[in-house]
Amino acid sequence: MVAATFYQQRIVDLLIEFVDRVGWDNVGFLCDLFHLANNGDDIDAALDHYGSRIAHVHIADHPGRGEPGSGQLDFDRYLTTIAAAGYSGYVAAEYKPTTTTSASLGWLNLREGSSS
Repeated sequence: MVAATFYQQRIVDLLIEFVDRVGWDNVGFLCDLFHLANNGDDIDAALDHYGSRIAHVHIADHPGRGEPGSGQLDFDRYLTTIAAAGYSGYVAAEYKPTTTTSASLGWLNLREGSSS
């Protein structure tokens, strides 16, 4: 039931308060950029204040929950900020394609030497 309670919190400040109150090493800040935008959080402020607390990242564009580039979120800026704050883990693409799945992956910028 702890996971359900954690997910129901809508404002990033409340999420961090909950994580701190629980105090478990395996409970952290799931930085879901779509939900931050959808809930009205100031994403830049959230990343500035809590970027170092991120345990995992989910992305989908807003509005619409489509692939990056289908909405208004600045993923280059947000992901750069997240990396600068020390996050080096995976980023989960959790979106509803606005086109074919294959075409919706066009936003990926695979660099030489990266794994696929």
